[in-house]
Amino acid sequence: MSASAAIFLLFYVTGLIMTFRNPYYGVLTYMFHWYNHPPYYWWGDEVPDFVGGRWSLVIALATLASWIIHRQKMAPLEKPSYQTSIWLGLMVINMLWVSVGVAVMPDLSMDKAVEVLKVMISFLLIASLVRTYKDYKMMIWLLILWTSYWGFVAWDVGGNRDIGVVAPNATEENAVSAHVMALMPFFGVYFLNGNRWGKALVVLGVPFCINLIILANSRATLLGFAAIGMLSVFLFKGKVRFAAILAVLVAGFLFMHLTNEDFKERQSTETYDDGSATSRFHIWEGAWEMWKAHPFGVGGGGFIELSTDYIPEISDSKSQHNTFVAVGTDWGFFGLFFYLAFLAHTFIVLARIKRTASRMPAMAKYSMEATAVQLALMGLIGAGFFHSRQYAEVVYWLCAFALMLQNIMNTEIDQMQKELNKPISVDVEDGTPIISNPVSK
Repeated sequence: MSASAAIFLLFYVTGLIMTFRNPYYGVLTYMFHWYNHPPYYWWGDEVPDFVGGRWSLVIALATLASWIIHRQKMAPLEKPSYQTSIWLGLMVINMLWVSVGVAVMPDLSMDKAVEVLKVMISFLLIASLVRTYKDYKMMIWLLILWTSYWGFVAWDVGGNRDIGVVAPNATEENAVSAHVMALMPFFGVYFLNGNRWGKALVVLGVPFCINLIILANSRATLLGFAAIGMLSVFLFKGKVRFAAILAVLVAGFLFMHLTNEDFKERQSTETYDDGSATSRFHIWEGAWEMWKAHPFGVGGGGFIELSTDYIPEISDSKSQHNTFVAVGTDWGFFGLFFYLAFLAHTFIVLARIKRTASRMPAMAKYSMEATAVQLALMGLIGAGFFHSRQYAEVVYWLCAFALMLQNIMNTEIDQMQKELNKPISVDVEDGTPIISNPVSK
């Protein structure tokens, strides 16, 4: 067994065991597996498949069982809210209805609907099991570590448009690079707030991650990355804004020195061909005609099946190359409405976090965390205009992060208020409090 296979097995089994002690470790193990799914790596065949290929399902079941066992012992949350999950539930219900009622390819469509149902379950587990700021920070640091490892793998074995890294729902370079791009705001925030070891990890990881984005050579990811850079200057406040400007300049410097001729040639392609930016407009025109003919959607996979009927400029079947076009054509008007409502509600939650934090200096850390999530989602939305990310798990992770931050911050505020409301007493012989806390009056 290779070292890579042994390390994966060690971390997976250890995480599985730890999950039965605390369901929080199930979240971390699930994410670790997502970054290191055995069938997608050369060392995968060397790992004993004692779960029948159901690596993520076993983790999810263990996490659910651990939650049932330990739910009374977990860190309490003060009136937790998971309202955004309502939109996600409506999305899944609509997908199931479309798959049964109007889908062009019912079986494939149902598979896609079940796929999103599984993502919804992981969304709820992630959002509800990370209950302290310490646990949240550990999770983000591990994501930074695993993303940096991806960058190292791409540098070690990757090449132009073949970066040597894949993951569930991210099996090609556009999706992988978009995932890495979305995590970059956390690199910046955790560099500012981290200790010297954390700063060192970020400094080492960023060049590898940018190199991965360059090797992927994805226009969509580049657009999203540019959106993050520009918006960070406006969303961060005070001294952090100057740090954001410096980070943008550093990223630009790295891009200038790491790009190659293949990258420059692809980014400047303007003629119509299968990989050109111009081809997207023909696809979207056809998607509009398809949507008018099928306003309730054609189901998952239906667009590809019908694309040659609605897009005269193509000879082979194509996908939508746009997240919102994909959601609208696959799942119809209602599907697009629920998806947009899910994202919009998440941004409302993030805005509330920042507004509350702005009134309470002790909560300033949550403002920076929320801004990182805002930028990551905006980067994915920007990339989503040229590549479909409707099934990307990172989108749902980020939306779960928003709920985590809201619930953890509200609990911390509630605990502070309870501390202030405690009576102040002076010890006397009979132990009777003689001074009350003026804050409580």
